[in-house]
Amino acid sequence: MTRWLTLLVAALILTSSPAMGETGIKNVTIAGPSWADFTNQDGTGLYHDIFHAVFSPLNITVTHRYMPSARAYEMIRLGKADMMACSAHEVAELQLANCPMFVNNYHAFFSPKRISPWLGRESLNGRSLVWRRGYYHPREFEDLKNVEFTEHSSGSTALGMVILGRKDAYIDDINLIRESLERCSLEFALEDFAIRPVGKRSYYPLFAKTEHGNTLKALFESRMNKLHQDGTLKKIFRKWNFDYPDYSQCK
Repeated sequence: MTRWLTLLVAALILTSSPAMGETGIKNVTIAGPSWADFTNQDGTGLYHDIFHAVFSPLNITVTHRYMPSARAYEMIRLGKADMMACSAHEVAELQLANCPMFVNNYHAFFSPKRISPWLGRESLNGRSLVWRRGYYHPREFEDLKNVEFTEHSSGSTALGMVILGRKDAYIDDINLIRESLERCSLEFALEDFAIRPVGKRSYYPLFAKTEHGNTLKALFESRMNKLHQDGTLKKIFRKWNFDYPDYSQCK
C-alpha cells in the first residue's frame, strides 16, 4: 500500500509539473540584440547556454532572432516571437519573469577633466548623460538633480558624444562599454577617460501577457529553479566569468 501510494504521488508530480514537457510547447523563438558574451551570433554566450539548459532537456527547439530591443518587444506583441532576452524594465503589454537572468552594475564612461572630483553617483548631478536608445530610462536617475538625457541608436555613437566633449557621461553595462570602445572609430587616448560604477540593475526575459506567454513563463521559471537547485546554473555563470545572482528568493 505504501509503495503504491508513493508511486501515485510521484505520477501526480510528474504530470502536473510544467517542466516535464506537458505544455505542448515544441519550439521557442527568442528575440533580442546580439550582445558579446551573452548572445553571440555563433550561438555561444551566457544567455544562449541558459536557454539551452532550460529547453533542450524537454526536446524544445530554440531559435534566436537577432534584432534591436524595440523591435523584439513588438515581435512578442504580434506573436511572432515567444520571449525577449533581456530587459531591465517593464515594457507595455509584456511581462517580466519573476527572477532575473543577470544582475550587474552599470557604469559611467567620462572624462575626469569634465567631472572632478569623482564622488560616485552624485557626481552625475547637473550633468548631461547619454545612452543607447531604449536601454535606460530617466526614472532610473530620479534621485539626481538637473540631469539631461540623450539617447543614441548605438553604444559607439553614445560613447563618441563623450569623447568629442558633447556630453558628460555615457551610461552602460561594463561589457557593452567595452564593446562600444572596440567599435568606436574615433581616435582618442583611453587613459584620458575613466569608467566607474553608478548603479545596479537586474535583467529579465520578457513574455507576452497571453495564455501562451503565461505557460512559457511558468515553464521557464520552473526550469530555472531546478537548474539553480542542482548547481547547473552556477556552472554556466562560472564558465562565462559572471557573478552569480541571488536566486534564493526565486521560486
